[in-house]
Amino acid sequence: DWYVIAYNDSGSTSFPGSSNPWTFYTGHYMPASPTLTSPSNGASNLNPAGVTLRWSESSNAASYSVFYRIDGSPVWTEIKDISTNEYTVTGLAEGETYRWFVRALRGDNYADSSSSRVFSTLVSVKAPDAPSNMTLTLSTVGSGLNERMRVSSTWIDNSSNEDGFHISARAVGQSWPSHDVLPVNTTSYTVDVHPPPRGTQIEARVRSFNTGGVSTWIYSPIVTY
Repeated sequence: DWYVIAYNDSGSTSFPGSSNPWTFYTGHYMPASPTLTSPSNGASNLNPAGVTLRWSESSNAASYSVFYRIDGSPVWTEIKDISTNEYTVTGLAEGETYRWFVRALRGDNYADSSSSRVFSTLVSVKAPDAPSNMTLTLSTVGSGLNERMRVSSTWIDNSSNEDGFHISARAVGQSWPSHDVLPVNTTSYTVDVHPPPRGTQIEARVRSFNTGGVSTWIYSPIVTY
């Protein structure tokens, strides 16, 4: 701490007291430059809702500031007065590359900035549109012990981003069985199954799916075997 007292032949100014002196730090108290630890440089497909940035603790640091921006933008966003060596940045844009660095501070003194790193956020995938106009046709193939009910369905593919389809059929009133998985762009499906009693009512359903989710199920008309 330091202060100044002015004086002349008539006297001097009053002693400033412990609450008024100014403070400075010698080099020993300068915080060290932090080192970024996570995410790794070039990390990709991070959730834009929240990316946790981490760095090494800096000796003599009282707080940290995080700076980040969309890479190439002239404007940095600064988050001040961070008391720990991590911070979660929220509300980022999808499909963007961000650059960030950290600075350690002690009072009005700050360390050299860390090196910078970049990471990119993922683009969320929209669930596919549901198919439509599902048909169901039942027929008999084989005879005797080899008799089977042939279940044939068609539908319209209304999506351009599905990874495939789920399809299943059941006797009306029974639980839905596990669905079969069909590849992208499929618009028809045929399967031979053990025949139920004559007069059994059958229905089928289909939906599209991708990494973003699933569409609603659409249902065929009920058909009597």
